Amino acid sequence: MSVTNIKTGIRPEVKQVAYRSRTKTGFNGEGQIRLSDYDDMEPLRQHKGTFIGYDWIDLSKVNINDKEYFNMAIRDEADDDRIQDLSNDFNISGWSTAFFPPVFGTDDKPRDGRGRIIAAIQNGERWMPKAIYDYEDNSERSKVTNGLKANKHKPATPSKMKNFINGGVTLVATGELECSMEKIYEWLYDEVEINDFFTNIGGHITKIANKIYELGSKDEIKLVHRVPPNQWRAWTDEHYGADVHLMSVDNNQYLFRIWSLRVREAVRKGTQPIKIILYTNDTSPEAARSKMSIRVREFEELYKMCFDIVNASVEGIQLKPGAGADRPWRILGAIPQIVGDHDIGSVRLVDVDEY
Repeated sequence: MSVTNIKTGIRPEVKQVAYRSRTKTGFNGEGQIRLSDYDDMEPLRQHKGTFIGYDWIDLSKVNINDKEYFNMAIRDEADDDRIQDLSNDFNISGWSTAFFPPVFGTDDKPRDGRGRIIAAIQNGERWMPKAIYDYEDNSERSKVTNGLKANKHKPATPSKMKNFINGGVTLVATGELECSMEKIYEWLYDEVEINDFFTNIGGHITKIANKIYELGSKDEIKLVHRVPPNQWRAWTDEHYGADVHLMSVDNNQYLFRIWSLRVREAVRKGTQPIKIILYTNDTSPEAARSKMSIRVREFEELYKMCFDIVNASVEGIQLKPGAGADRPWRILGAIPQIVGDHDIGSVRLVDVDEY
């Protein structure tokens, strides 16, 4: 990997090559993006991270299904509104070098900018600038801390109170942050530098620390790995095929939609069973487990209801679904999402009976 010098943006030994590659076509095929525009910009502060320089992200080589792009410990957003807002901003305004680019380590892993990267890929862009830092370690604590610190710029969505809580609780759960008020405050003030994001007027920082301590003190710390549905869709397509139907268990309206549009159509065409993978957007592991079992039960109830309708409409017959008979749908399993119970990042689905 080549990186550019902090001040000049050019490695002396490859000056000619680096110089020619410092400019790329702008977003939407308009104008140019120049790394030289960043040369006089003050780099973002990163905890135990040294700024190296700027380079390019080749978006055509980014796999958004890689676990590095799921941003689990930081964001508390499971819908794709944020991604779509960024996508729209890029479509209208293009890429602006007035704001600091995504942050990467020398390990070529993102610490910040995942939303911007995903939005640009959705828009069909090829190149995006990145800032490269040399970190003293690649621990989860370093990644979470610096991911939070870097989320203070436009056009990205700044870190919210819940993002800091999620990050702190995750570090407690992984054993990288002691669950004491003293250590939590040290992490928030000394490493995250939370004063850059909040004042304690109104007790904002105190509320964050108290919530981390409250959740981290539980006998079992469970978090739900939540990402935008379009990322789960891409994950499903890559690992299980585009013919698999992805269904959220959070509302029975999703079940009714699958039933009316997919199951009935498959039966009519004789292409059953349809394959289904389940997931959740819920923040509570307990609620997610409950909804998972409810939706599975409702599939059977809908199936039985079809027999009841026929029996009520035709005299002299009494049909009922066979206990071991094949169903016109097949639930392959659920996406692993409960941190601590499921193998997060695995492509192996969780059996719904063991969810």
